[in-house]
Amino acid sequence: MRLALFAVVAGLAGCAGNSLANFVQPKISLAGVTVKGLGFTGGSLDALLTVNNPNTFDIRGTKMDLDLDIGGAKFGPLHLDQVFSLPQGVNTPVTVPVIFKWTDVGSAARSVLGYGSAPYTLSGKIYVTTPGGDQGVPFSQQGTVTISQLRP
Repeated sequence: MRLALFAVVAGLAGCAGNSLANFVQPKISLAGVTVKGLGFTGGSLDALLTVNNPNTFDIRGTKMDLDLDIGGAKFGPLHLDQVFSLPQGVNTPVTVPVIFKWTDVGSAARSVLGYGSAPYTLSGKIYVTTPGGDQGVPFSQQGTVTISQLRP
């Protein structure tokens, strides 16, 4: 009886291990930045991320911790504490609101937010629930992002 129970437990553990072995990390990129408002002390913007789930199963995102640098201006650390669905094989948009003070982001931010595009670096960790359990997935991405102004 003990041997049969051990075989069942070992088999289940092997299945969970297989789910993790087949897990492919989501790919995260910055699709755009929309400046929502600028004032004397700071401003707000939306960072539109694209999260691609290359797996053959849906996963659920639970939160993100990230750092965003746009044209030498450091926005962050940022935290998104929101559950979002990541269907298999789909690019899912995720909006991260950013509220900042000029004293925190530096003078480079004023000039970079007026450009049509700027270089960026995005890094951090996305937390997802997979068939094998919760996973913290680190990421780092560089590129050029389009910066647009919110129109009233």
